[in-house]
Amino acid sequence: MLSRMTPCSIKLQSKLMGYNRNLDRQKQAIQDEQDRRAGRRTSAERSAFWNGLGLGVVATVLAAGLFLFLTGRKPPANTPLAIGDVITSTYWSDSDSGEANGHPFRLNNGDAPETGGVGAAIGGAKCETEREWGFRAKEFMVLETKDGRQVVTGNYGQDRHGRWVLDIADDGRDLVELGMRSDVIRSWRHDGKKALEPRPDWCGGN
Repeated sequence: MLSRMTPCSIKLQSKLMGYNRNLDRQKQAIQDEQDRRAGRRTSAERSAFWNGLGLGVVATVLAAGLFLFLTGRKPPANTPLAIGDVITSTYWSDSDSGEANGHPFRLNNGDAPETGGVGAAIGGAKCETEREWGFRAKEFMVLETKDGRQVVTGNYGQDRHGRWVLDIADDGRDLVELGMRSDVIRSWRHDGKKALEPRPDWCGGN
């Protein structure tokens, strides 16, 4: 059977616990003084640093999540076309989309004339004028990027067709701006998935 603790033994145990706590504080004070003399953080400073770092990480994650939620953009996690990646192979289906390093993409904030048959469900031109313009535009982009160095400068996730929406620079020149100067691409700005202006008309309109 366990012996009952007497008032004296309880008082003695309490004194021992208090002594041990005081001893621990003294040891910590000595260690803090040694750390301070050596230019290292004390225990209190280390605790404040890690608490602040943890709060900073949480705030950053929350801010990034809020931005992605408000803009409707998917985070470019696990993307094979990350910002800064060099594009070593490019296929242009028209002057604003194709494949980069074997992955489907389209250029951000721009629209090009379609090269598909008039009336086709996917990639179809609205008229023969647009289709002819589309082939000229495609040839322009193929020639412009043939010998240059293309780098991904922006990634906005994937569109509903599974294409990566990208900003791409060719020898430092933004491809959408380059195409707009030659009228093979026209402005079609978006905020996430929301179009901010009407889609360009390549059949005689704007």
